[in-house]
Amino acid sequence: MQTVILLLTAFGAGGLITAWAQSLLDSRKRIGEKEHDFKLLRYKCITLLMQARINWEGAREANRINRPDIKNLQDLNNELKAELSNALLFSEEGVIVSLGDFIKSPNGETFAKAVISMRKDLWGKSSKIGEEVLRTQFVPLIGKQQELKESLKA
Repeated sequence: MQTVILLLTAFGAGGLITAWAQSLLDSRKRIGEKEHDFKLLRYKCITLLMQARINWEGAREANRINRPDIKNLQDLNNELKAELSNALLFSEEGVIVSLGDFIKSPNGETFAKAVISMRKDLWGKSSKIGEEVLRTQFVPLIGKQQELKESLKA
């Protein structure tokens, strides 16, 4: 009790409340940063898995996903479903819905929607990259990687 009285007189009640509030805010900031870093890492992995799903032959040949445990398309589909299950713990609803849509129908449009949802979840704002840009500019490049590799062999 004497210690509490000593602290109150030395720092004042306002100083102690300020120190406590600052400590709480710092703790929340660290947790938020860790959560963001975790999401960024998971979303990068999910994006690579989705790219591999759109162009399985090219991804398998180029070993883009670097996962020896994924030997066939069924393994890849199972991994995407596992990522969706894990996303229930940390992702916003838009990511979960769009990733589920991609798993049901893997194509350029569902890929673009999922990536845009992930960007919004990470950065908290609408994406500056539109769905049309991703679908028309990026997704065709995934398929062209295999074509490029085959042309280099010739």
